[in-house]
Amino acid sequence: MSKKSNTNEHVPTVSINNVPIMSAIPLTTEEPVRRPWLKTELEELNNDSATYPEDENIADEDDDTSDASDSADSDEDSITGQNKIKNIIAAEKEEENDAEESVVTKQESPKQEDFSGGDMMACLSREMTDYQEKQDIMTNEYEKKVLQAESEDELLQESDPDLSRRTESNRHIPYEDIAKPPQRSDTIHGQNDQIHRDLLVFSENPTAIEEPTKLSVVQYYGAGKSGVLPAAYRSKRKPKSYLVACDFSKESLYAIEWTMGTMMRDGDELHIATVANRDDNPDVVKATGLDPTGELHATSDALIKEAKKLLGQMMLFNIKLVTHAMIGRVKDVLKSLTREHNYTMLICGSRGRGSVRTLLMGSVSTYLVHKSIIPVAVIRRQKKKKRVKHQPVEAHSLSESVKSGHLHVDELS
Repeated sequence: MSKKSNTNEHVPTVSINNVPIMSAIPLTTEEPVRRPWLKTELEELNNDSATYPEDENIADEDDDTSDASDSADSDEDSITGQNKIKNIIAAEKEEENDAEESVVTKQESPKQEDFSGGDMMACLSREMTDYQEKQDIMTNEYEKKVLQAESEDELLQESDPDLSRRTESNRHIPYEDIAKPPQRSDTIHGQNDQIHRDLLVFSENPTAIEEPTKLSVVQYYGAGKSGVLPAAYRSKRKPKSYLVACDFSKESLYAIEWTMGTMMRDGDELHIATVANRDDNPDVVKATGLDPTGELHATSDALIKEAKKLLGQMMLFNIKLVTHAMIGRVKDVLKSLTREHNYTMLICGSRGRGSVRTLLMGSVSTYLVHKSIIPVAVIRRQKKKKRVKHQPVEAHSLSESVKSGHLHVDELS
């Protein structure tokens, strides 16, 4: 370790504004308080006396080596500390200069003049007078233009050319002929009765698609016996496809009629499906004695008969009629059928037949409403009001009315 000298001749003292930095005199910045390493370095710079080894007598070689290393370290530490202190002093000076500049700026800023109440009223009065004079000048100029102008168009052209140009362009709006809608005579409904009678029939050769548990029959209505409507009479709208679930109950038959009369238009498709549940009705299957294929054909024929009966009353053209007779569980079969085709809507009755062989019950319609991927319409048949029979009231005989005084008879002499 180096020996410290008892004299303070060559001990540098760091000061700010000619005031030595000591622990009793805090700096203007708060860094010595918040940062212990800076305070320690300042104390070492002020209290360390072994900075210049040339004034001391070195006794042995070990001390020389240690003193040399210590002196080098102290020099580096002193230079580093001095640089840090210089940076602190420069930052403080910059802050002081900024504060002085802000004070000078505030002092040099002009103060608002203090106006008295009378001065304010006089200023407002002067401004109002100037404004009124300008308005009078503009009014006089406009009146002169009105007197000099020969017409309103000339006056408008001088005052506002842009408005005049737009007004003139609006006076001559070109008339565009709107395309007239096709007349009724050009459509299929505008043709004579003979053409309607020739077209409003079912096609002669229906197409049957038979599977082990399904039988589908495709035929056309309103397109003549060939099933192909002439191109001049075809509708340009996109056709829609409807699926109706039927179990031959009054509710389901009314749903078919409602779909034909309310929803369908020319060129639409109508699919009618009925399901025979053989697994849940073994007694009925045994009583009929039909195998699955025979039951499919019997059900399909009955379904086609009911569909033709209802569709033959409608004045619809180019209708594709598809009947589906299927075997299985009602809910599962109808759900799978809705996924096979792109239907616009599924229509079913609100209640089924209510017999043992139930194909479409209230539970089925509820299931379709919650599980179907397409919109479902549940149709309820409107009940007809019962007619009240009025019983005739017997009237009293003429003689009794006369006797009781309810009827007076004038006798002629």
